[in-house]
Amino acid sequence: MAKQTTSEPLHLVIDETREYGYFHVNVSIATERYENGHWWPYGTQDRYDDPLQLSHLRITCQGDERSRTGSDRQEPVYGFDVCYRDVHSVDAQRVKRMARTLAKIETGLQKLSESRGYARSFGDYCGRVAEILKCKGAFDRNSRETESVSGQTYRRMSVGDAVNAIDHRIYTWQREAINSAVSA
Repeated sequence: MAKQTTSEPLHLVIDETREYGYFHVNVSIATERYENGHWWPYGTQDRYDDPLQLSHLRITCQGDERSRTGSDRQEPVYGFDVCYRDVHSVDAQRVKRMARTLAKIETGLQKLSESRGYARSFGDYCGRVAEILKCKGAFDRNSRETESVSGQTYRRMSVGDAVNAIDHRIYTWQREAINSAVSA
């Protein structure tokens, strides 16, 4: 498999959405820049000579009200996926790089499953994808409350801390439902 030519370190970028009764954790891949006194995630600069296509690559999962409370499923989130989202134009060269990227991740996940067993959580799954892509760190989007106090949109962290941060987001989403059911 060809080596990645990007010299800038890659990072996971963690975010979540809650809409229409669903909870999604969305993780993308970015580089980093230091601007205005803070480190910021910055889009990958995919070039045609890069063997991988990282722009628009997403690692996703979802949960719903039944999975949130554990009434229907054992796990709070499901549908772990690595895919491309919001791609507006594609040519043959980009499609080849996308396919190569997805194949590299799929092969890497299979090898890690054989040596470590299944991914025990979505955070673990994202950590494995980060390992395959050789990510050096992560950015976790702060809540609006934290951002208003700290003045920072993102927390910069290691990949290991990102695994825990992702799992903590899911745990917090679950606890909110359990706490509201207890108080009702």
